Amino acid sequence: MESASWRKFGKSWNEFASRVNFDGLLEQLVVKQLKVFGNKYPEEQICGFAFDCNAAYGQVFINLNTPNHLSKNEQLRFSVGDWAHRQISGEQEEWEHSWAEWLPIVDELEQIQCWEPTEEEEEDYFEDYDEENGWFEETRDYFMLAATKVYWTVLSNYCWQEMNITKELDMICIDHDELTEKAFKRMEFVKSNMDLTVDDLLEEFDD
Repeated sequence: MESASWRKFGKSWNEFASRVNFDGLLEQLVVKQLKVFGNKYPEEQICGFAFDCNAAYGQVFINLNTPNHLSKNEQLRFSVGDWAHRQISGEQEEWEHSWAEWLPIVDELEQIQCWEPTEEEEEDYFEDYDEENGWFEETRDYFMLAATKVYWTVLSNYCWQEMNITKELDMICIDHDELTEKAFKRMEFVKSNMDLTVDDLLEEFDD
């Protein structure tokens, strides 16, 4: 079923993402931050690279881990909130300042998030609407698939050049409070289908 939120706005995710330059802007902002980190810590070895997302708020934070930190916290290997360098795109206030170009996307996502279906629309749309959290599950899926595509693009084209990465790298693009198994499944699917649009990815992805 097509997402209720996108039907309300009369657009697909692809149309929305193209208009706001979702992929290009996210890639640009992440690469910029990795360059800053690499210049600031040129000798720091990196063994983990994560997009720590909060799709409900349109946020993508960059987390990095180091071999030294991992050796002391092996049981927290993919607990990205416990990595050595968390949210290097800045704390909340700094993130909003540093990523000012991203805020219009956040604002629009919040408008979509806050829309509630009318009684007439509930019959068609209710199964997609998370009433407790006020969010469309399918819209969150769109966001995470799109973010994962950018994650693989950045990893393939920039990470190895901008940072001192170890031979083995822990990789994850995960949503807030999401199980790692679900994140890994999405990552593998997207990696194998990078040529598909996000609309097509959602249609074919079975999580």
